[in-house]
Amino acid sequence: MNFLAHLEVARRCWGDDSALWLGAMLPDLISVTALRIGPLEQWPAPVATGIACHRRADEAFHALPRFVQGTAGIREDLMAGGWPRGPARAAAHVSWELLLDGTLVDTAGTRHAYATALATPAARWTPASPDGEADPWVDVVRRYREHGLPPTFDVATTAQRVV
Repeated sequence: MNFLAHLEVARRCWGDDSALWLGAMLPDLISVTALRIGPLEQWPAPVATGIACHRRADEAFHALPRFVQGTAGIREDLMAGGWPRGPARAAAHVSWELLLDGTLVDTAGTRHAYATALATPAARWTPASPDGEADPWVDVVRRYREHGLPPTFDVATTAQRVV
């Protein structure tokens, strides 16, 4: 959901390695697919480091009182509007993370790092697996690369997408 935020954490804390940046984004890039990260040992070292960075960042961020309070407020508003608790909880979480990414989408450095990460040659980042099993991963990254980032962040459009 908030792959730009994960990209920035990896970029600012771990340095200049596009495979690591891609690893930091992968768990969220694949969130709408049937793909699973699986054991870190199957990934090249920089990608595994990026995935671990993603997990640590989520752990810390999701425990922040501001995040907990913010998502609770969104959830309560949605429930007051008739949403069931489960979908309201999920939408609140996703909304908060999308808003976080929205603060980064207009940043030139983030946009460049995103494009650089998605252009990382597949041989540097795909999981170790029998022939053909890396293809779905390459396809997901290709689709994100081709789609690109929106030129700006629009809160209303994002809210409509979440709903």
